[in-house]
Amino acid sequence: MLLINQQLKLLQPKVFYSINKMVKSIFFNMALLLGSCCLAGCVDEAKQTQQKIATPQLKQNISLEQEINKLDMEFKNTADKEKQNELLNQLSMLLENNPDNKKGLASRTWMHLTLKHFELALIDINHLLELVPSGTNKLIKCGIEEKLETTPTVELSQCYLSAAALLQKSKDYKIEFLLAKYLSGSPEAKQELKEIANNATTDEAAAAEYFLNIPREKLIDALLLI
Repeated sequence: MLLINQQLKLLQPKVFYSINKMVKSIFFNMALLLGSCCLAGCVDEAKQTQQKIATPQLKQNISLEQEINKLDMEFKNTADKEKQNELLNQLSMLLENNPDNKKGLASRTWMHLTLKHFELALIDINHLLELVPSGTNKLIKCGIEEKLETTPTVELSQCYLSAAALLQKSKDYKIEFLLAKYLSGSPEAKQELKEIANNATTDEAAAAEYFLNIPREKLIDALLLI
């Protein structure tokens, strides 16, 4: 997160806050940091839950979500690695009895990434993708695989293209779509990002400029919030 802030501060101060907010939203999860579950794809699920009659199981689920949010916040607010690992272990204990909890999986993915447990993060994001096959989750998976340096270039490019195909279905994810295409090596995406960057009046333009000017390795780190 510090890396993103340092890079974004190089932009004009008047757009720093809005772009910082946008990049957090694009990259893995302002949602997680604020205790919601957008990355996990459970917003609609939460709305449906509110419409159900309260039952002991529902109350248990709400209690679980609250506990996960609490662990998220404690993890976010400490830089002590021992404490972070302790919180990660507590979350893993919760997930033992709730292995398909989307919020929990998203949270643990983020914790693993923060602690640079890339292999474990990949396991969780793959499980999350089975539950929520979203473009954002796919993009995170591709970033983790690139960080691990175990996936052949051609397969990695195809991974990013698959993420782009999922993101293209939503008009709200144009920048994310272009980023996925850009990381795939698409020259068309790079050209479109340049065109967006030339429109200096929009937040999207500043984000596009940021993507184009940051070294790829740092861009992947920013994508994974590490």
